[in-house]
Amino acid sequence: MAEMKARSFFRGSLVLPILLPLALLPFGANVVLAILSLSLGFGGIAYLIFAVLIFVRLGQLSTAKSMERLLFKAPLLFIPIQAATWILWFYIQKFSNPDLAGGWEAIPAFGFYGLLIGYTYVTFVYLFYVLLLKVCVICEQVDAP
Repeated sequence: MAEMKARSFFRGSLVLPILLPLALLPFGANVVLAILSLSLGFGGIAYLIFAVLIFVRLGQLSTAKSMERLLFKAPLLFIPIQAATWILWFYIQKFSNPDLAGGWEAIPAFGFYGLLIGYTYVTFVYLFYVLLLKVCVICEQVDAP
């Protein structure tokens, strides 16, 4: 059996927040699908920017342990990107509707929600990673950047 490199696993896990809501569609509408779809809707553009940055950063790391640390920091690193895209969206909306008021109060809620959903994904990715390490599907050797 061929072993997967840790870098490949962590890079592949970046598509999970996009694929999981799509994978749940055949099971019909439910609370989990609604939450994941909303997270993709509100954080989609920010997440794409974030995923590209993390993908590049994973290429620069030299050990599996450093990639694990990045995995656990990822939800915290996403918050500034999400806040910046929310502020940009708010300013764009302000041009089309000058009477638009507020909007800033949503940033802490989105930050909290981003952490909650983010660490849920991180937990599943890490548990799956540990399982694949135990059954020797993933090797901790890191391929050259």
